[in-house]
Amino acid sequence: LLSGTVPLGQQPTHDFTYSGWMLKRGCQATDGWRKRFFVLHKQELRYYQQPMDAEPLGQITISSSSGKFHVETGLSTPVIKDTHLTFTLACPGRHYWLKALDKSSYQRWMTVLGEAVGNLGSATIVDKHCYNI
Repeated sequence: LLSGTVPLGQQPTHDFTYSGWMLKRGCQATDGWRKRFFVLHKQELRYYQQPMDAEPLGQITISSSSGKFHVETGLSTPVIKDTHLTFTLACPGRHYWLKALDKSSYQRWMTVLGEAVGNLGSATIVDKHCYNI
């Protein structure tokens, strides 16, 4: 082992903006909530089944070249009634319905995703204040 190197598996993995557990709904309003581990790094949001998974289940690249993005409180569909601690990440061609596990993580996710989206010239952040958290 070379001096100053860190053994594989013990290397820091915190080179990201924010990470944590959230619930994510599928594409259809009839899909249920699934617990996923999310990692936001710069303009890319990846989600995993478990924090140590090597490959994400999916990723969302928040890029102005992809079109207009915005983050809004609540859900963008009236079909889903459970809106406590929820928000929508609206992307070109798809809306991601997300739910924080507690008030603190909800506020943090709204902040960091709002900043990621706000860094794009064509993006907007919509805060509807549609419920009390």
